[in-house]
Amino acid sequence: IEPKLLFAEVDRVSREPPQSIVAHDLFLRATGHFYRLTQNDTEIAKDLTDRALRLDPDNARCLALGGRCRNFRKVQGWVKPDDPSIAEAAMMARRAAELAPNDSEVLWMAGIVMALAGGDSTGGIALIDRALAINPNSSDALTYSGMARAYHGDSDVALAHLERAQRLSPRDAQTYNKLTAAAFATFIAARYEESLDWANRT
Repeated sequence: IEPKLLFAEVDRVSREPPQSIVAHDLFLRATGHFYRLTQNDTEIAKDLTDRALRLDPDNARCLALGGRCRNFRKVQGWVKPDDPSIAEAAMMARRAAELAPNDSEVLWMAGIVMALAGGDSTGGIALIDRALAINPNSSDALTYSGMARAYHGDSDVALAHLERAQRLSPRDAQTYNKLTAAAFATFIAARYEESLDWANRT
């Protein structure tokens, strides 16, 4: 339900006249572009969150999504490993978590950015765990818990969280991430045939 509600809001705001846009609407538009997963759409999403932050510098959700955009560029190899935007992503994630310590969505977004862009898997997992304590049924938080734990080498918990995320939301935009994370987790656990199967399903 949760991802469907978000994308219903994304669809609604995409039909709003541009002059009525505020920071939250920019966040929703950015979300829509981000989940298209192309390089161009990622840049648009980044620009929209930057625009929102000029209107509202302490908007935690825009900070977290802006960090995700920068991290996604790193993960996809669209920027060099020493690109300053990667450190900026981690800084944005830390600030987002400070501003919204009780917002589950902000915490899991900040957590995965901290783990991947910030190189702090322990700190990132701690943020995602806080998100799950607030909303244990967040399929997104479970998905990114699985991904962060797969990188951290905690394969059993990673796979349990990914399985639960898939049961909660079997057709959302994060399905490829669940499968990719499961491939990593089983590879780290030396279950190579199973890892290959997950990778092929991805």
